[in-house]
Amino acid sequence: MKNILTLLFLIYTMIGATAAQELNCMVKINTPKLQTVDPKVFKTLQSDLIEFINNRKWSTDVFKASERIDCSFIITITEELSQTSFKANVTINSSRPVHNSAYNTTLFNYVDKEWEFSYAEFQPLEFNETGNQFELTTLVAFYINMILGLDYESMVADGGTPFFQKALSLVNDAQNLSSIKGWRATDGIRNRYWLIDNLTNVKYDRVRNVVYNYHRNGLDKMYDNVDTGRKTITSQIEILKKVFDDYPQAMFTQILLQSKSDELINLYSVAPMPEKQLIVDMLVKMDASNAGNYKKILK
Repeated sequence: MKNILTLLFLIYTMIGATAAQELNCMVKINTPKLQTVDPKVFKTLQSDLIEFINNRKWSTDVFKASERIDCSFIITITEELSQTSFKANVTINSSRPVHNSAYNTTLFNYVDKEWEFSYAEFQPLEFNETGNQFELTTLVAFYINMILGLDYESMVADGGTPFFQKALSLVNDAQNLSSIKGWRATDGIRNRYWLIDNLTNVKYDRVRNVVYNYHRNGLDKMYDNVDTGRKTITSQIEILKKVFDDYPQAMFTQILLQSKSDELINLYSVAPMPEKQLIVDMLVKMDASNAGNYKKILK
């Protein structure tokens, strides 16, 4: 009997530990330009990253298995600097379910073209939130905190603050500990520095409010009333347009729009014509690269 109880306790503990994690993350590593490094190295790294991301606790909250956040890292190795040093482009994506629907809405979709890291096969993926010097896990942890922050922000006003602060700390630490690009204001106008600046600088608070209201009071309310939910989204796009007018170079405004472009086209294709025209005029000005797609709304 004692052995049975012990076994049941162990099973319960294992199930609880599995359910406690926050992420359901898919990792894929592409190696189209490898010349000298054995591709098997990246198969090992891919498995290690999946375990590192999905089995680590990233918050103090307990998630059920059904509550895990769907996300992905698509890593494309672009250059071999040595047998153990690499450059890569990485696409990071995350989504969450819309209330009372089978639809998942994209929260974050971004390509970081400035990943540079070292890795030797079977090297442990070590990470410490304070003073970490391992480039690869620092890069991953930065985006994990972005994913968690935006998910929480879409549920509760200012809910993402703890995670954005962690991401900011990683940026600040990396400026002193890392020589790779993307961590500093001087590295360009679109990088990790500016991304987290846009989510922690008070002058962009309106954008964070848009993330919350767009999802919680817009999309999540469409089950009850489609028109009411869409009108809330329209009001949030109007706020985003005012932010754009004030800060046209703001990085996260562009990322948010580009993450939502297909969704917005679908939402407004069935709207009344005056609402269609209003939304298209705003979207074309803010996201000119997608102007042709947005104009499809008017058809």
